[in-house]
Amino acid sequence: MADNPYAQPQDFAGEAQYLEPKTSILAIFAFVISLVGLLVCCIPGIGPLGLLLGVVSLVLISTSGGRKKGGGFAIAAIIIGLISGAINIAVVYGMAVAGREYSALGGLVEAVENRDLNETQSFFISAEAQMIDQATIEAWGGALNADYGAMQPRPTGMLELIMQFADVGQRIESVQADVEQEYPSGQFAGLPLALPFDQGSVLFMHIMPADANGIVGSIVNSAYEAPDGSIVWLLPPPSGQGTAAPAAPPAGTPDAADQSGGG
Repeated sequence: MADNPYAQPQDFAGEAQYLEPKTSILAIFAFVISLVGLLVCCIPGIGPLGLLLGVVSLVLISTSGGRKKGGGFAIAAIIIGLISGAINIAVVYGMAVAGREYSALGGLVEAVENRDLNETQSFFISAEAQMIDQATIEAWGGALNADYGAMQPRPTGMLELIMQFADVGQRIESVQADVEQEYPSGQFAGLPLALPFDQGSVLFMHIMPADANGIVGSIVNSAYEAPDGSIVWLLPPPSGQGTAAPAAPPAGTPDAADQSGGG
C-alpha cells in the first residue's frame, strides 16, 4: 500500500518519455508558402499569406506545452514573408505608377478627340508643337473618327492596358517596322498604345527621341493604324508621306499636291 502512491507517477513518466514533440505541419506549410511567394514575387498575396501562417504556427507552437516543434520553420516563414510582402507592395505600387504614366500617353489622343489645340501641343517637343495647328488636329481627328468612331474612356490601370494590348498585340510588330522606316530605332523610340474606340481597339504609335526622359512634352510625332493597315500620321513624317500606303499620300503633302495637279 505504501508503494502505490509512487507507482502512478512512474507509469506516467514512462508514458511521457514516449510522447516526443512533433514538428508543426502548419509551420512547414507556412515556410513553403513564404518561399514560393519570394520566388514568384510578381504575384501579390502569396508572401503575406506565408507570413500570416508563420505567425499562427509560431503562436500554436509556443502554446503547445512542448508537444509541437518547428519554431525555426515558423520564424523563417515570417522573415521570408516580410521580404516577399515588401517586394509585392513595391511591385504593385510600381505597376500602378507605370500604368498611370503610360496611360497618360492616351491624353494626346483624347486632346485631339476634343480638338483641344493647346493640350495637343503640350505633348510635343517645341519644334513639332509649333507645326500643329487647329486644321492639323481637325484632319487627324476627323480621319480617326471616320475610321473607328468615337473614343471610349481610356484605360487607367496596368490591367486595363494589358487587356487593350491583347487586341492589337499581333499588329504591333508590323506597325513598328513601318514606323522605323521613317524614324530609325537608334535615334527614336516608337511607343505603342492601344485605346478603345466604338469599333474596337486602335493601335497608336507615339514617336519620341531615343534619349527622351519623360512622356509629356517628349513626342515628335504620332500615328495610328488605319483599318486597311496603313499608317495615318498626325504630322508629315521625314519622307513626307505615309509609309504603309505610299501610293496614296495623306492630303496636304507635296506628293498629294503633285497627283492632284497632274490630273
